[in-house]
Amino acid sequence: MKAITILVCVLFGAVVLGQQVAPPLRVVNATGLRLVVDDQNDMAALRLHLPAETDTDPGIFVLFPEHVTVREHGKTDAERLYMFRPGRQSAHPAWRRVGQSLEYQADFQPGVAMTGRATCINFSTIPRLITTSCRQ
Repeated sequence: MKAITILVCVLFGAVVLGQQVAPPLRVVNATGLRLVVDDQNDMAALRLHLPAETDTDPGIFVLFPEHVTVREHGKTDAERLYMFRPGRQSAHPAWRRVGQSLEYQADFQPGVAMTGRATCINFSTIPRLITTSCRQ
């Protein structure tokens, strides 16, 4: 019985140790400012690291976005389609790097598509974050 238990532990350890986690997506501008997809939350969030900070520093936490609320033309009631929740969720955005931008797309009911894009460009040392755009 002990031999089976040890064998299972060794096999399980090999499977866990064999997995590699990809580093989070990031863009870096000429001054060393880093815009990084937050890996502690599954919903859309970013971290902005100043040039003097290390990657282990918390940086500036940016919800991207905090919520999405829509109102149809001609109606008075608004409907919340998205609200950020911290931690692990069942789904997360498929981030991609496009040049100096990090972006993802999200689809909401009833037929609303959103692209979230954050761009890190050089304005001296100030980053420019271009927020989300929605279309129906």
